[in-house]
Amino acid sequence: DSCYYSGGFSDDMIAWMSALLASTPSDYHFVFFTHESTESALNGGVALGNATAFKNLLAQYKDRIYCYIHGHSHYDYVGYDNEFVQIALCCAVPDQPSSSVPSGGVQPTRTIGTVTQDCISVIIILPEEQKVELVRFGAGDDRTIPFRQ
Repeated sequence: DSCYYSGGFSDDMIAWMSALLASTPSDYHFVFFTHESTESALNGGVALGNATAFKNLLAQYKDRIYCYIHGHSHYDYVGYDNEFVQIALCCAVPDQPSSSVPSGGVQPTRTIGTVTQDCISVIIILPEEQKVELVRFGAGDDRTIPFRQ
């Protein structure tokens, strides 16, 4: 849990995840949800501890990963730095805009007391079509995102 372990991804979490991935049947695929990204540029420039070890573990299963979805960023972003899609979802907190939106990131305009106060995504995984569909309620737009670039 990258949010509550101060400094990043704990050794225990990586060991647990490694054992879980290794014991998962080979015809299963994965969707990862974490609080923070593995990429420091998507965490306001903060490098998380063990991020490289976690990315190395995920790389072993890259062909079985549909997507890696995280929050923390307060903006929307789609990137393929890890050979699978990494999706940042806009934060639910409307009055804490990010001061470090990376190139390609979008920070929807939020107005408290209107429908744009909210920023909620319904995530639809479409394995047959090799894509993720995000249906947005509140600020931001619906998006269709391929698993691979």
